[in-house]
Amino acid sequence: MTSIQNLRNQIDQLDHQLLVLLAQRQQIVEKIGQLKPINSQAAVTAPDRVKQVLLNRQQEAEKLGLSPDVALAIWQTMIEAFTALELKINSNHDLNRK
Repeated sequence: MTSIQNLRNQIDQLDHQLLVLLAQRQQIVEKIGQLKPINSQAAVTAPDRVKQVLLNRQQEAEKLGLSPDVALAIWQTMIEAFTALELKINSNHDLNRK
């Protein structure tokens, strides 16, 4: 029989894996922020790209048995946070451009 604590431990392990992946994603976002035109909010926010990513992740989620609504909520939050980071990096070109 599986205990609640055992299941919580499994969730903790999955959360750690997610954090590792998010750290890798952040590194890529930082590189992208440095490559886009300086101080270009339109290039950073890329609303058409965001719309397509959200739709794709919802479709992928459904195929994997994850609620598309859960995937949408997670990706909206993640994209919002990473976009804010990318905007900061993109506007601070003196420190990030070589």
